[in-house]
Amino acid sequence: MGKFINIDFYVDGLHASANPHVVGLPALTGIDGFVHTLERQFGFCTSSWSIAYRRFDMDGAHLRIANYEVGSNNSKSPSTPSTILDKRTASLEGVLIIEVNDDDGNIGKLVDSLIDGIEGFRFCGGTFMLGNESITAWETVTDSLKAVGKCSRKPHFFMEDMTHILNQAPEGLSKLDWLMDLIARPKNYDPENPQLAYECESLGYLTPVVKGYQLLETPRERQNTRFDLPHAYAESVIGLARMRSLPSVLAFVNQYQETPVIFWVNDTDDSQGNLLWDVRSISIEL
Repeated sequence: MGKFINIDFYVDGLHASANPHVVGLPALTGIDGFVHTLERQFGFCTSSWSIAYRRFDMDGAHLRIANYEVGSNNSKSPSTPSTILDKRTASLEGVLIIEVNDDDGNIGKLVDSLIDGIEGFRFCGGTFMLGNESITAWETVTDSLKAVGKCSRKPHFFMEDMTHILNQAPEGLSKLDWLMDLIARPKNYDPENPQLAYECESLGYLTPVVKGYQLLETPRERQNTRFDLPHAYAESVIGLARMRSLPSVLAFVNQYQETPVIFWVNDTDDSQGNLLWDVRSISIEL
């Protein structure tokens, strides 16, 4: 058995509000956290992971009270909500691919352990359950990708990193404004449009993703905290991705003998001292 584990899954009750700016696909940090939980619980080491979506349904939205202002005991002055959030949930089906370090050759036992114990884990706020194809292991990334198509007749789409485009923002336009401009564009357009800052025949379906967190201040001690540790305020790092179909991914592999940048690793770069968590994309050579 091989180094790539395919987990056919579905999740109900997924939190689709990654942060106040992004609603839709789960945050990369949330998926990375789930993979890290599996590492701790089942005792293996991960080199990278990728995810293929085949169904994503928004379940709608409902109001969630975040904080309370406590009123008096008088029934005419009850407690009132000070903050109301719009919480969105979703249902998700797909295949999670995990590249596992298999130096001791025990991947078969790992697959059996995952099958017996993975259901019921929390995945981005939802409940993780196994799909019809359960969990399988493969020798190469090509075999793993081809096996994804056998899990269902429905098309599968991988999340390909396109964050580099955000660095091509026109002068005078912030990255956030440029991001909004990109995802609002028609999916097919004339590359000679003078408003474009780069050449591309078609960008496909673009979506913002949360790929990390960065510090807004230096951590320091604070009063009334749960743990006696330094605390700091942080904000989400927004990236850009596009959904790439499985046939397109396999065609790329056949032509270039490597995968597109659809695999992800936890690779925090603390050289600037402000990245708290960073999920970086990689390609895997055959």
